[in-house]
Amino acid sequence: SFGSALIRYLLKTTDHTIICISRSDGRQEAQRLALEAEGLPAERVDYRPADIAVMDSIRPTLQNAKWIIHAAALKRVDWSYRAAREYARVNVLGTANTLAAAEEAGASRFLFISSDKATASHNPYGATKRVAEAMVLEQYERGHMFAASVRGGNVWASDGSVMLKWLEDGRQKRPFRVTMHPATTRFHMPMDVWVEFVWQCAQAMEGGETFAPKLRCLRMMDLLTAFSRYFKNEEEDWTPGMRFGDKKHEYLISPVEAPFTLDMGWAYEMKPPWYSRHKGQLVDPSGVASDMGPWLDEEEIADLVKQLDAETGG
Repeated sequence: SFGSALIRYLLKTTDHTIICISRSDGRQEAQRLALEAEGLPAERVDYRPADIAVMDSIRPTLQNAKWIIHAAALKRVDWSYRAAREYARVNVLGTANTLAAAEEAGASRFLFISSDKATASHNPYGATKRVAEAMVLEQYERGHMFAASVRGGNVWASDGSVMLKWLEDGRQKRPFRVTMHPATTRFHMPMDVWVEFVWQCAQAMEGGETFAPKLRCLRMMDLLTAFSRYFKNEEEDWTPGMRFGDKKHEYLISPVEAPFTLDMGWAYEMKPPWYSRHKGQLVDPSGVASDMGPWLDEEEIADLVKQLDAETGG
């Protein structure tokens, strides 16, 4: 998960004490044991179980926290339709509670982990992320702490991702299960790139920004072809059309947001026009979308599939 990867990164590259908040004390204990087994200083991580959707639960856990990176969320597009109220409770109310608790604790920085699904959102999950972004902006306007958001694409090979499903199909020698438009594109975002970018944003933020990384893109048909070639299996089980709630192409910056977004060289930075902004080049008026490239080529995608199989016990 992102949280686990971020903790490992901070333990390796900083001397900060880390507070880890999660509803699952079992997962926290498993992570602590894993860190110890890897030789990392697990004693620098203060594990505190809490439910962000309950104010009396989250309030005491943020005591003494100075910088807060808020990644806790429910994240599956398909499930968000069947559990819209729970997604709103965790992703919207939970963010509101965490912001309020952070202010009470005297935290100086708050970075919210958003998603490309928040951009031009049209499914419940994306809508909750978009509302949460607005609440972060509102918090910054209150003037008590620096607050900003950062959007990312789907992390490569994250839980529930289609590449893990195709990997399992290939290993089991069954047809690859496909539900997408043939022209579908996505951003390619490795976990290590995402973690480093988030930490860079946490250090660079001045408040009021929505950051987005500069990512390469891939055509999903190219990825399917790479799996087929790697496993020498051309059988495909297609479900016509797209999954309900999915987009053909993802946006990190929408055309509506483009006039307020600067290309900072290392990142895209969107800020409302009533805030002072850095000088820089405005992004393309079309925004930043996964069908605009730059593209991973066939060889690079083939290497990703081979590496994924090797790293997951293939």
